[in-house]
Amino acid sequence: MRAFKSRSLTFLLGAVLALAGGTDVRADDTEIFVTQAGAGTSIQPNILFVLDTSGSMSTDVVTQVPYDPAATYTGSCAANRIYWRDGSGNPPRCSGSTSSDNWFDASQMKCRAALVALTAAGYTPSSNRSRMWRNGSTSGTRIWDVMRNTEHNQPVECQADAGVHGNGVSTTNLWARNGTASPGQWTSLPANQISWTGTNQYLFYTSNYLNWRENFSTITQTRLEIVQNTAATLLASLTGVNVGLMRYSSNENGGCPTASESADKGTSAEGGMVTYPVTDIDSGTARQDMIDTVKSYNASGCTPLSETLYEATQYFRGSNVDYGVNSSLQPGTPFPSVSGSRDPSNTANYLSPMAKSCQKNFIVYLTDGEPTADNSADDKILA
Repeated sequence: MRAFKSRSLTFLLGAVLALAGGTDVRADDTEIFVTQAGAGTSIQPNILFVLDTSGSMSTDVVTQVPYDPAATYTGSCAANRIYWRDGSGNPPRCSGSTSSDNWFDASQMKCRAALVALTAAGYTPSSNRSRMWRNGSTSGTRIWDVMRNTEHNQPVECQADAGVHGNGVSTTNLWARNGTASPGQWTSLPANQISWTGTNQYLFYTSNYLNWRENFSTITQTRLEIVQNTAATLLASLTGVNVGLMRYSSNENGGCPTASESADKGTSAEGGMVTYPVTDIDSGTARQDMIDTVKSYNASGCTPLSETLYEATQYFRGSNVDYGVNSSLQPGTPFPSVSGSRDPSNTANYLSPMAKSCQKNFIVYLTDGEPTADNSADDKILA
């Protein structure tokens, strides 16, 4: 973790940076950012981000200067290239070779889902089932095949785009064509598309992002600023998913109580609340609204980990609003769980974001340490 020392902060960075790709730490690939459209459905995964807004998140730490997609970074990676690796792991390195490196011309990236992430963050936050066009001399070899480090100027397509984007030119040819179907790279007939079953999964990086990694420099930020910047980058780069936001409630003027005081100051934490309902991130102003919401968070209060996780499960189950009734952004500033997260026919209950039994649902917790003043949900969890 380079300059990071504290055990609690290491926990935070392991969670955040495994998602963000900002260090050599990576989580196992779970495809949580990939819509299931390519499998014959249009069910988008639900991802609920829970951000730690406790007082300890105001602590200053030394971290790497954030990546700026508008800046130009110099290094060993040539401009206007997309670099790739097969499966999860450390980002590829640029040797400068034009024949052996894993790269292709940036203009050949036809996967819109990856392009959104590459433009905003410089990398794709999770693996993409992808294929590269093989332009052989006969029709039998003109097919979508595995990525090849000897080919640098052929189109690259991904499963997430199936039926959604295509080559970005035609509004009807939205599927990568099966090699046994009629000639052409894309088709308007779903029955003639390739099968994505067993397709290799790849991570993609811009040359600018990889050069930024080489030019390591530091900046002092609070733990909350690190999480906010990382979450904002992820929100800017995600596509084809539903996303919601939660944070901790902060109700106590006297600060976070000790364990012996928690019986008298039990309302100082009292779980958390939904600050943005689970919504299609590509709809309307949702993406920017979520980023603005994350950026508005302040650090104060305790760390009610289990109470807030309990409230998140209440939301997913469509059960009663509990801690989200009397929650506050800070002492004296009430902020209950937003109306968009509630059942309009009975606002005392949440409206579950789960639409189908086969839908993928995830709670992503971003926190810096152990819980404090966090025992009022114990009996509820056991019930």
